[in-house]
Amino acid sequence: MMFVPGVHNYEISVRIDKDSATAAGILLFYNADFYVGTSFDSKKRYRWRKGYTKASFEHSGNNLLWLKIRNINNIVTGYYSYDGVKWTKESWGMDISGYHHNTLYDFMSVLPGLFASGKGEVRFSEFKFTKLSSLFYLTDISLQYKQTLQSTQQ
Repeated sequence: MMFVPGVHNYEISVRIDKDSATAAGILLFYNADFYVGTSFDSKKRYRWRKGYTKASFEHSGNNLLWLKIRNINNIVTGYYSYDGVKWTKESWGMDISGYHHNTLYDFMSVLPGLFASGKGEVRFSEFKFTKLSSLFYLTDISLQYKQTLQSTQQ
């Protein structure tokens, strides 16, 4: 299931409760060869890039996790949570600035979406779409820089 976001800077998050023989996640889809996202099965979280699994990480959520993707100025970051309140930022980030017609053709746009695979049921709930300002990104960087500066001066 995908949708047109209507804005360039946004985040999507969702609670995913799934059967043990399934995998599920969220993604930003351009076409069948170019999409990025994050998903999980009963033991690992996965990072998707250019239509392939690029990395996996252990998790202790079993069959219930909250996942989030943030897209700010075509820089995508992922997050996960065990309770939907405290979020952990993934160690990866991806640049999708080339995901457009001039480089990939198809006259498509990047579409946020949800996906599931395997045998069994997946229940998506608490879905949120939040429009973000590009200033949010600049504020985030300046806070990180300020924290780094403070820690090196101590």
